[in-house]
Amino acid sequence: MSQIGRRHFIKGAAALTCATALQAIGAPSSADAWPSKPVRVIVPLAAGGGLDYVARQCAQVVSSNLGQQFYVENHTGAGGPWAWISR
Repeated sequence: MSQIGRRHFIKGAAALTCATALQAIGAPSSADAWPSKPVRVIVPLAAGGGLDYVARQCAQVVSSNLGQQFYVENHTGAGGPWAWISR
């Protein structure tokens, strides 16, 4: 049995997450102007980690498909609650 490398696993997880996000968003109707301004994606962990990589890849894919800017902010500290508070 072959083993999947870490890099391939992360890429596969990112692709699956992006596909799920795009399916959940669906095709926007012509009357909707959402989002009308850049969308902030908050990651509760430090930059450079696995979750940060996946969030940035998803933001890039969603941004190109919707034609709207999505940007990632990393809010670290206290195990993640600071990200929740900073909304």
